[in-house]
Amino acid sequence: MRHYISIIVFLSISLNSSGQYTPLTFNFDTIEKVYIDTSINGNIWQIGRPQKTIFNSAFNGQRAILTDTINFYPNNNLSEFIIKTPTYMSNWGGIEFYFRHKFDTDTLIDGGTIEVSYDGINWENILTSPALFIRNNSFSMNDTVSSLNEPGFSGQSKNWKEVHYFWNYPPTDTIRVKFKFASDNTDNNREGWMIDSLYFEYNLGIGIAENNFSLDNFVLYPNPSADNSTLLFNNKNSTAHELTLINSTGQAISTINNITADHFVINNKNIPNGIYFFILKTTDKKVASGKLIIER
Repeated sequence: MRHYISIIVFLSISLNSSGQYTPLTFNFDTIEKVYIDTSINGNIWQIGRPQKTIFNSAFNGQRAILTDTINFYPNNNLSEFIIKTPTYMSNWGGIEFYFRHKFDTDTLIDGGTIEVSYDGINWENILTSPALFIRNNSFSMNDTVSSLNEPGFSGQSKNWKEVHYFWNYPPTDTIRVKFKFASDNTDNNREGWMIDSLYFEYNLGIGIAENNFSLDNFVLYPNPSADNSTLLFNNKNSTAHELTLINSTGQAISTINNITADHFVINNKNIPNGIYFFILKTTDKKVASGKLIIER
């Protein structure tokens, strides 16, 4: 029987007027539930203040989850932890999952991967999930980690990286996400994997195939568009925003930085016809996201 350490801090989750739940956040200073599998001998995932050379601070706050807060990862190691969404109802709409991470491992040999389960029993690599519509800054099917014998993150990231996955109408009322780390039989004095600021956000009944959705009010017009579209949004304080346009295969085809006005014109003239997904965000939160259709 598998045993888990469950680490719990109270977290409020509410439904706003647009039908979207506020994000479920795991920032390890105020945590919902994290399950560290204690049945695995030598599981080295720990929540605490990073005290290594590369892993020397959390992304947000004081604490992160990482493969030991002080020591290098050992050889012949397998470590896992699981997080999950709350249970609401089946047939919910789009579910987005973000996290920040650093990794420092023996390239292509040691590293970490992400698996997903829709029933809590059967697990699959997140890239093979048929409901996964978008992935940004993820590993690919070609990034095989030999210690895991499956695709994953490996090598050195140097700086914090943001990873983003989007499920369109997943076939369940609860998604479980498992982070697995593994090493071979050689010590290499590397720091492993550190993760922080994980969160899920979701819309009930609104998937990417439906109308635009957002965290705050915005207007995108015209949509569909033949040439240009204008995005209007609330930016009273002239905060710098970043706009990313993503195609239907999950590839970011355009990123515009330092948008400080309350509107932006998206130039569609050189973009092929199709359905695209956009994300507008600041450094610490997503402001708007939705669908852009280009038709000529």
